[in-house]
Amino acid sequence: MIVLSERKSMNYKAANKETLIVLRESLGLSQAELARQTGISQGALSNYESGRVPTVEALEILGKFYEVYFVVDWTGHIAVEEKLSHQAKVA
Repeated sequence: MIVLSERKSMNYKAANKETLIVLRESLGLSQAELARQTGISQGALSNYESGRVPTVEALEILGKFYEVYFVVDWTGHIAVEEKLSHQAKVA
């Protein structure tokens, strides 16, 4: 389970930064390592972790890598939903 801050007043840039950093750090990866494994440039990853809204393509790549769904609302806020495992879908 991924636990993010529960601060309600956090703006979407701070929330996006926290979301993407928590996901990366939960696997013990640096931005450079994540860039190598996903093909997304380290500069782009840095921008996303600084609050820039990732492209749809980047979210698709990162979602597959982390095995999560990203949900982006009209303000640019990114939420994360965990994918169900194959066994959970069948049950």
